[in-house]
Amino acid sequence: MAVICEGIDRVARRTYVGTKIEYELEQNGVPLLAANEPILPDSGNGRRARKRAAPILTRRINQAIAEWYVEQMLELSWDGLQTLRRRRHRPRLRQSIQRRFAELNTTRRTKQAELDRINADTPPAGDDTDLPDLNPQFRLKLSKLPENLERQLYDAFQHPLQTGPATRPRSV
Repeated sequence: MAVICEGIDRVARRTYVGTKIEYELEQNGVPLLAANEPILPDSGNGRRARKRAAPILTRRINQAIAEWYVEQMLELSWDGLQTLRRRRHRPRLRQSIQRRFAELNTTRRTKQAELDRINADTPPAGDDTDLPDLNPQFRLKLSKLPENLERQLYDAFQHPLQTGPATRPRSV
């Protein structure tokens, strides 16, 4: 049995924690294998391979890179937090935000008043009784149609709608 991970940096971000997990697994006879490190085969008798220097160096370098990454991200986030705190105390920034907010609020009120005026001018739906009279009326004279179209219309309206077996009512 073995524990396989994507990379040793995924086991723990801190070197101490990673080596502690690795040590505890090794004490229980469970090797910790990483997919981004070379895997040496056993010697056949269940013992570890003799050449372990290069894999250990690779693993420690990967752990050091993971720990460096954690420290860098903490430093960058701290720097960002400090920049944000400095900007909060700048009165010009606050004033420009308040000014922009007032401008947007004025624009919103203007647009709302315009929308209310448009809605007030629009007559309610359903009051236009002249609309059907304005539609063009087509007078179709069936006697003027060619005989084949006349026959198709007659056949279409003479036969009842046929339903399939799934829609027929069942007898109880």
